[in-house]
Amino acid sequence: MTTLFISDLHLHESRPEVTEAFQEFLRTQAQDAQALYILGDFFDVWIGDDDDSPLATQTAAQLRQVADKGVAIYLMHGNRDFLLGEQFAKNAGAQLIDDPTIVQLGDRSAVLMHGDTLCTRDVDYMAFRAQVRNPQWQAQALAQPLAVRRHIAMELRNQSKSMSSLKAEDIMDVTPEEVVRVLEDSNANLLIHGHTHRPKHHFLTVNDRFLTPIYTLHFGNYGGLLVRGLYFVLALLGCLLFFSGNVMWCERRTDRHGPSHSAAFMLRLTLGVTFGVMAGLAMSFLVSKPLLYSPWSVW
Repeated sequence: MTTLFISDLHLHESRPEVTEAFQEFLRTQAQDAQALYILGDFFDVWIGDDDDSPLATQTAAQLRQVADKGVAIYLMHGNRDFLLGEQFAKNAGAQLIDDPTIVQLGDRSAVLMHGDTLCTRDVDYMAFRAQVRNPQWQAQALAQPLAVRRHIAMELRNQSKSMSSLKAEDIMDVTPEEVVRVLEDSNANLLIHGHTHRPKHHFLTVNDRFLTPIYTLHFGNYGGLLVRGLYFVLALLGCLLFFSGNVMWCERRTDRHGPSHSAAFMLRLTLGVTFGVMAGLAMSFLVSKPLLYSPWSVW
């Protein structure tokens, strides 16, 4: 049996074709599923569980039919339907889950999120999210008459569309560093999210976050040319220390008859290794750039 994930349907009376497609999905693919996860923005607007619109009541009834056949249904809040409550979940035979939620999918540990909290560069939205997710703000909003809430929701919907059109694409996309942080903190190797409306598989090595500082420190990249030049001088001094120390050791074991066999061997070895390493490094510098454009570069 399969586990299904959907998000960002943005069900709304003005988009009947989307509602019809979702209903067809429930009649076909969802019937044989083990679980169905709805990861936020299921509705384009949600003004409270007391919403008596046909779309709200019919959708809950259709989800209930699927749940009654043994399919576990899980609902996560999105940035448009964050007021979804326990009453709707009960009517739909579903369970509200936190954002994020960690689940086990076979041998993989997966983090489920709506995805809006990954867009940390959208500072204005993150501030708005903190406001509307405040329990006190939500209680005041839900205390308003249904007609007032519908009017407010319509204004917020229009405002959201206009603001999105003015923002750069990269600001509204997820921040890669935040994705890495979430995966590391949850000790998971899979992240499933919506929100961005950009379906795609992304592959990354989470350990890069640990390796990058080590790489930068090793090569001195953090301090510009000055620090890299200092690294170069210190490296030469280290080589000089090794070379001069061995030469002095050989000289102390040299008398008027000449160096001993061991001293002579050490002197030749020191000279060979020192100048051999220098020649080898020089040669590697010469061939490194051509190799970057050769078939061997995949190594």
